[in-house]
Amino acid sequence: YMYRINKKITVGAKVKFLMGYANVNTSINKLNLNTSRKEWSMETDGRVTASLPITFNTNEDGSIDFESLALADPSDLITMLYKPAGLGFAADLGIKYEPIKHLVLSASVTDLGFIDWSKNTFVGSMQGSHIVDNIIDYTVGDSLTLSEKVLGIGNEVLETIHVDEKGEPYRTNLRGNFFLAAEYGVLNNKISVGIMNRLSFKDNIMQDEATVALNLRPANWFKVTASYSLTNGRGGNMGLGLNLRLGMFN
Repeated sequence: YMYRINKKITVGAKVKFLMGYANVNTSINKLNLNTSRKEWSMETDGRVTASLPITFNTNEDGSIDFESLALADPSDLITMLYKPAGLGFAADLGIKYEPIKHLVLSASVTDLGFIDWSKNTFVGSMQGSHIVDNIIDYTVGDSLTLSEKVLGIGNEVLETIHVDEKGEPYRTNLRGNFFLAAEYGVLNNKISVGIMNRLSFKDNIMQDEATVALNLRPANWFKVTASYSLTNGRGGNMGLGLNLRLGMFN
């Protein structure tokens, strides 16, 4: 829904109905990787909550028997198309303000919502130390062997997941985004400079990204955009886009 309050202010909103078919949610208290010339070791302490269309057996100690792991029955997979494992809602809200010609200020919040998972749920825990000996003992050309040893650590971690088959319904929040942006154009808006800040958030985790962009619109059928983004004040990346519209082709 969009509503233009006056010539300068426009607001909008969207409500989304969500369906989920599979989810894995982890909570890691400790994940340490210790390396030396003789061995690599990993210490884990975490919890896994999942909703997956799979079947499996467990060993006597409660760990997953991966040889028994398989997809759910095909009829159950078809049923999931109209009876999904998770249902939820989300909303997008936004406002645009044009104080003067060719200057646009905007703010929005997207993906404010959640999904409740009620089917095919189980809970698992990961705890213990996992060691692969002599992981550094390789020569040039033995990268495959090294990869296999690293994969061995991961397999050991997976094999120590102890499952509580009585999984209960749970809720996951979506990763929301808060945007602030400004764009100013010159030469009848054929050239514009924009800046945007995006704050992503989920639970207690936040990530900030700032982007500066230069837009060239010499003709209706030809547009070029160049941008540079900085994430959390550190890593950055550059972008370049070209849009051509020739008749019915874009």
